[in-house]
Amino acid sequence: MEFGRVPASELNSIDFSLPQEPTSNKKMLKGKAVKNPKIYIGCAKWGRMEWVGKIYPLKTKEKDFLAHYVQHYNSIELNATHYKIYGQRGIGNWAAKADGKDFVFCPKCTRA
Repeated sequence: MEFGRVPASELNSIDFSLPQEPTSNKKMLKGKAVKNPKIYIGCAKWGRMEWVGKIYPLKTKEKDFLAHYVQHYNSIELNATHYKIYGQRGIGNWAAKADGKDFVFCPKCTRA
């Protein structure tokens, strides 16, 4: 199995339910509950060729993946920053693609 993937034939046999709330959480998380928490959902990267024709329109060029990604998700892990330090220009280009969206970039620390 590739990390994070299971064959489609096994999906119906996986229990995706959450475990019971640990009793220690009441002590650790006491205080006012947030009525409408903001939830951010995203992936580790937007450059997935296999998403073309599924999440991204057919014939989408790789340079346009992020512009389509921000239409479906509101955050990204930015796995790429673990392997390379990007300059202000590159990061600015990413930010421009999410302009006007409630979108969060979560860069990974560099391995350097």
